[in-house]
Amino acid sequence: MTRLLLLGGTIEARELAQDLRKCRGLELFYSLAGRTQKAVHVDGNVRRGGFGGVAGLERFLRESNIDLLLDATHPHAAEISKNAAEAAQRCNISRAQLHREAWTARPGDTWREFDSLKEMAADLPAKARVFVSVGSQGLEDFAMRQDVFFLVRSIESPNFSDGSDFKRHFPSGELLLERGPFELEGERALLQKWKIELLASKNSGGDATRAKIDAARELHIPVWMLASPPPVPGTRVKNVSEAFDWVTGQLR
Repeated sequence: MTRLLLLGGTIEARELAQDLRKCRGLELFYSLAGRTQKAVHVDGNVRRGGFGGVAGLERFLRESNIDLLLDATHPHAAEISKNAAEAAQRCNISRAQLHREAWTARPGDTWREFDSLKEMAADLPAKARVFVSVGSQGLEDFAMRQDVFFLVRSIESPNFSDGSDFKRHFPSGELLLERGPFELEGERALLQKWKIELLASKNSGGDATRAKIDAARELHIPVWMLASPPPVPGTRVKNVSEAFDWVTGQLR
């Protein structure tokens, strides 16, 4: 029996978990970082919470007799991807990373790329109406701009370092608790309803949240994008199909 550790937390990882459970000769361990309390349910061997860096992940791989590691975490979860690569190397097991292709600007897009959310927040125009779709991490950088209206979308209420709630940091802002995927028509209506003038986003790639970018193009709204970190060196797959083939190929 081959044992696979799937580092998840993405739509692709959930799809893979369901597909891989049908594979004979494969025992699946599914890991979630635990940051999202409203995580979608996945059957089977599910582990929640961090490993404790490279050493902790290496210990888990050895103690659980893991044979394969598939990293299907979010493209911006750079730290866990680096740890996974090093831990797999130490344990001499095969590893692959499912890394979505980053979004690229299309005709009609007005993009500006940033290397950090802090830099992005600092450059926002005063009195702008900004739709922030970067997840629950990094919102404190935007909270420093009390002269800007923020419409923030997140899967769940963000946790700030001082333990306070959203309104403490964004007294004039609005919080939407929603999970993708999102459709173009709905995203267009959202931007129009709130009179959004600028979209702040992470370059996450994939289709689940692409509609907001397309809606912004249609409405001639500029997009400020946090650049996606490069994938770690090693075997890389781009989608669920390629990831499934990689795993099943290791079973032969």
